[in-house]
Amino acid sequence: CYNHAVFAQRVHDVLTVVKFARTMDQPAKRITLAGLNGGGAWVAAARAVCGTAVDCTAVDTQGFRFGQVLDLHSPNFLPGGAKYGDLPGMLAAGEPGTVWIAGETGDNAFLKACQQDSHWHLTLVSKTGADATSAAVEYLAGHL
Repeated sequence: CYNHAVFAQRVHDVLTVVKFARTMDQPAKRITLAGLNGGGAWVAAARAVCGTAVDCTAVDTQGFRFGQVLDLHSPNFLPGGAKYGDLPGMLAAGEPGTVWIAGETGDNAFLKACQQDSHWHLTLVSKTGADATSAAVEYLAGHL
């Protein structure tokens, strides 16, 4: 009897919306995901499993790490979330694509590898909070 963690349920909700957009009577031609104001980790995890279904992604991780979650009842708790590269590992696990990331430093090995891969169009920014949200909206508007 295993119940999915709240975090996994939220990621599943994002995946459900992506699947719905791709299978409507008139499917979406492009799908763009934005994970801002606390939703960055959900979008990063969803992007890691949805393959090429998403065309462009903007994520503000706010420096979140699963390894910092010490309460098993936290909505951000994910069993094994920190084991294989934490959130940057999830970001790198997705298909190469157009990805904008705030809240991360450029010194992470996973993100460095993505930046060096010519199939990735990775943009790392140092903005935080409302500045990151404004920058993400501007970035996404330029990629519609």
